Amino acid sequence: MMESPTYEILKELFGKDYLEKGLQQGLQKGLQQGIQQGIQQGYRKSLLDVLEFKFKTIPEKLLKTINDITDTDTLSKLHHYAMECDSITEFKERMLGVLVEKLKTEN
Repeated sequence: MMESPTYEILKELFGKDYLEKGLQQGLQKGLQQGIQQGIQQGYRKSLLDVLEFKFKTIPEKLLKTINDITDTDTLSKLHHYAMECDSITEFKERMLGVLVEKLKTEN
């Protein structure tokens, strides 16, 4: 395998073991981030599927808000609420309560 000139320079400066360890750590971190994003997407899709099934359409503003949520616990809680609520208005009210409570605990 042919090494890049940049890799060769870094290898001379820091040593091969150091670079390989850094590469391994970078790959591991990237893999963990990819797994986390996949989990978030799964929770989000489940939530949106329930809302669409129950209420036929999802208002654009609500869709954007849900797509901006990255916390899997919040998405999971909203999924449960979506199954319990009888209207999209009730769901939005409960979602607002969850998001306000989350903001309070973060500050």
